Amino acid sequence: MANVVLPAGARNLTVPITVVPIGQVVSAFVYLASDVQGLSAVATGTSVGLPGGSAPSGVALPINAPSSGAGLSSWVVVYVNGAYWGTFPQTNTVTIGGVTVGQGTWS
Repeated sequence: MANVVLPAGARNLTVPITVVPIGQVVSAFVYLASDVQGLSAVATGTSVGLPGGSAPSGVALPINAPSSGAGLSSWVVVYVNGAYWGTFPQTNTVTIGGVTVGQGTWS
């Protein structure tokens, strides 16, 4: 997994998330970890509900990036109908069951 280096402060990871079938209650958040396994979270973003249950064109997941100056790995956590569905590393497109999370873009 490649590390990302972000300037400190408010950031968004815009990531496509598709859930099949559409119409389910879906929420997601991003977190940053100091290790490539995603076990040592250093910042966790706010959970965002996806309009219509999916956002294939992208949904902005907000987070406050710490001023650590270190490379961080990023992860997207998805809940479907209130149940944990999966944690998706931001290195490539990963599909688990009916949920697909594509590669995001930082801003």
